[in-house]
Amino acid sequence: MKKIIALALFLATSIETQTFGYYCDKPYKPEYFKHWIDADGDCLDTRHEALSSTSLIMPKIANCRVVEGKWFDEYSGNYYTNPSDLDYDHIVPLKEAWISGACDWSPKQRQDFANDVEELILVDGDLNKSKGCKTPAEWMPPRTEYQCEYVKRWSKIKKKYNLETNSKEKNALTRISSERRSEEHTSEL
Repeated sequence: MKKIIALALFLATSIETQTFGYYCDKPYKPEYFKHWIDADGDCLDTRHEALSSTSLIMPKIANCRVVEGKWFDEYSGNYYTNPSDLDYDHIVPLKEAWISGACDWSPKQRQDFANDVEELILVDGDLNKSKGCKTPAEWMPPRTEYQCEYVKRWSKIKKKYNLETNSKEKNALTRISSERRSEEHTSEL
């Protein structure tokens, strides 16, 4: 009986952490990815550097924090002026990166990934929470005009960091790209 329970636990863990041929035997913990660092020593961490650089107007900065600006959320299509209403989403979630290959990275590589501005996008906090650690097979931005770009960015990041892509994820990426290109072609007619 103990062997059956152990096998069931092993299979449940394997299914959750397996992508194609990659397997990680260490459970994911958010603290494995140090983020919001001040890489250039100017007192603004990654979040506030990105808030400052992506504001559509001159941002107001106080006490090493962006406190006011204007931002466009690609996921929802809405504009925001209060940075606390927004989250930075990792296009490829940290947990997804972990189970796709980051499990074997050094702490420095994981820190670089977590703070890579190409990997981050400013979005509505509730939408970021609804996405969680889901892949494009499980979640897409509600604003269809951004979905094709989202898929491109996801694929680019996975390739840049040599992260595995499982078949379910790959099928979703292909399907979504094809659907959006078809919609764009139809709207041009």
